[in-house]
Amino acid sequence: MLSNTTIVITIHRAILWQNIAKMNEAKRELVIQQCLATHYAEYNGHLPYNGVIKGYQFTIKQRNEMVDTIEYDLP
Repeated sequence: MLSNTTIVITIHRAILWQNIAKMNEAKRELVIQQCLATHYAEYNGHLPYNGVIKGYQFTIKQRNEMVDTIEYDLP
């Protein structure tokens, strides 16, 4: 039985402003929260396989290598 199986589907990659690393922390957080709210409004209830958005995880890459991840709750 597959009742305990978790399926992770990547359906969206956010492209943030090129100079986001140069923003102060408050401005950067505002841009990220706006991106999450936009994505949630667009995709919530419209995911394939009756998927449910439970949160967000950003992967931070530098020179194509993952250096950190940040998890966000729903907007």
